[in-house]
Amino acid sequence: MRSHAVAAIICCVACGETNVGTERVAAEPNALGIVTLEVQTEQRVTTIRGLDANEVEVAGAALRRGDVMFTPDPDLSPPQPTTGRELVVWLGGERMAPFTLRGSDFISVPEIWGGPLATFMRLDAVTRVLANGGIAFARPAAERAYTGGTCNPDKFPTSKGSVYSCCEEDGGMWVVKSSGSQLLNRALGAACSGGPANCTGTDCVYGPCGSYVYWFGPTNASGHVFHPDSSSVCGRDAGNSNWEPEEWVSQTLYPGVSPSCPYNWCCEGMPIEGTECGCGDGACEPSEDSCTCAQDCGGSCGGCGEYCNNTADCTGPGAMCSNNQCLCL
Repeated sequence: MRSHAVAAIICCVACGETNVGTERVAAEPNALGIVTLEVQTEQRVTTIRGLDANEVEVAGAALRRGDVMFTPDPDLSPPQPTTGRELVVWLGGERMAPFTLRGSDFISVPEIWGGPLATFMRLDAVTRVLANGGIAFARPAAERAYTGGTCNPDKFPTSKGSVYSCCEEDGGMWVVKSSGSQLLNRALGAACSGGPANCTGTDCVYGPCGSYVYWFGPTNASGHVFHPDSSSVCGRDAGNSNWEPEEWVSQTLYPGVSPSCPYNWCCEGMPIEGTECGCGDGACEPSEDSCTCAQDCGGSCGGCGEYCNNTADCTGPGAMCSNNQCLCL
């Protein structure tokens, strides 16, 4: 009976554009005492609530599709409106900061949940509904051993100062920027990539230092990144019921990082040190060349044997432009 109800919910989420009401699904046995999952799908929002035997809400999640605010790195650029998805998750009275993704394509990202919160997010109906909303949180294979290590300073901009504590593993970083501040996760990739070809600014998923902040812990809780007693992975505790692989008590914290990335903005797929694109920003962008911006691209323009875009660039006697080179008589 449960599989038929889940299938109905999946269809509702996939359609997503009409009010389809509420479905109730029996939950598999779990440590949170959740016995029922109530899924309400509206025009652009799907809400999943985990209820105990007394119909009291234990945990929940809300997935919204449409206009969202996104930035690869809030330290470098303020969020800008774009089309995408926003997921908010809560356990008891604790709400996580919104998890935001650009676009509507299906995406699989590393699991960021731990402790009791992971128990809720791994429930069968929750994972199926989110997957059909275009998001899957991939759990590491049981046999794969991740080992946490010191974070790469090249992934942090020098313009924003040092980082208090950080651990890097499996293409991501767990970060606490200052003592007592919230936990966050940085995904790692190529600088100024992940968006449209030759993306600029917040159109890029990965920022100018090759990372993007894709998850925040609660702003009212102190995060910790530590060496766990039970494992060699990055220990992290968001200061509530989200921790992995154990809660932080007094375990040794990972050290901080002194940033070494000099870049602050993406221009046409290239990182630059300034905050505006154009000639003089220090990067020879795809729309620039030796004639339009020798300052960034180097070389000379217009002389015999020099670079040209067209014959008008060539200044030599009887010169013509061929294959971006001035040919003179």
